[in-house]
Amino acid sequence: MTISITPPFQTVKAVPVDAASANSNGHSATAKKEIQGFTASPVQPVPNTAAIPSNHGVPTALKTILYQPTSRRHNTFKSVSHRRSWTDSRDTFQNTARREFTLLSANHRWANHLVTLKYLTEFTAFEICAIWFALRALLKLRHVIAFAVAEITTRSHVLPDGSRRYFPINRIHYHILVDSDLSERQLRGVFNRSCLDAGLMKGEFEVQYEPIRNRREFEHKCKYILKFDTFAEQAILFQPGTGINKVCSIGRWFINPDGTRANKDKMWKSIVAGWYQNKAAADSTSTSK
Repeated sequence: MTISITPPFQTVKAVPVDAASANSNGHSATAKKEIQGFTASPVQPVPNTAAIPSNHGVPTALKTILYQPTSRRHNTFKSVSHRRSWTDSRDTFQNTARREFTLLSANHRWANHLVTLKYLTEFTAFEICAIWFALRALLKLRHVIAFAVAEITTRSHVLPDGSRRYFPINRIHYHILVDSDLSERQLRGVFNRSCLDAGLMKGEFEVQYEPIRNRREFEHKCKYILKFDTFAEQAILFQPGTGINKVCSIGRWFINPDGTRANKDKMWKSIVAGWYQNKAAADSTSTSK
């Protein structure tokens, strides 16, 4: 009995082989059972258009729409989870972007390369998560230390009045800040090889490269990829429930002054505590005068 892998790893059932064919092949007939990620011949592979498994947490209705057609903008004081803060509204998006930018600025590591990985083909939310999981693991194995931000791709259109506007399309790209001593050619080779190993085909992705020369340029790129501050109007909200991580690190990106791995939550708490201490010191100075 031959075994074939069925992307993107749906749960299918194997049809039991009848006793005659089983004895002729030297195998005993087995009971019907579920096989995760495999299909037993002569069962035909399940097409990629099948419903996404419910245990993945991705609603079927969202598998072709990754972005919100109208980004909500409202003031909110309710507490939202870290993942929902990127999808709840533009206000929570900017608050979370400010947090990530502050952490990147306070981190004891900064990038000297900005790599943009563009998907040239539309993928479902399930496929995007699966490809990125494999790609992230491969980059980590190849000693790439980076910070990645997922973003909806836009396409420009010329309006009747001659102005140009950008509209979101159902594709995604990643801005990846890389701290590496590799040259541009070597870094392109690492990303191209990792994308192919992760299951992408030639023509389905594109790798773009930009050097980062100093710390000031690094902070400018951070604001750009997070769509924070002067780039806030370019922010596009993801649909909630897609399972796509907006930001993630590859390898030991956040580090302490001694080079050990740093915890983002502890870093943020220490930053906030420092803000309160500075505010209290300023208030005491003003009252003493």
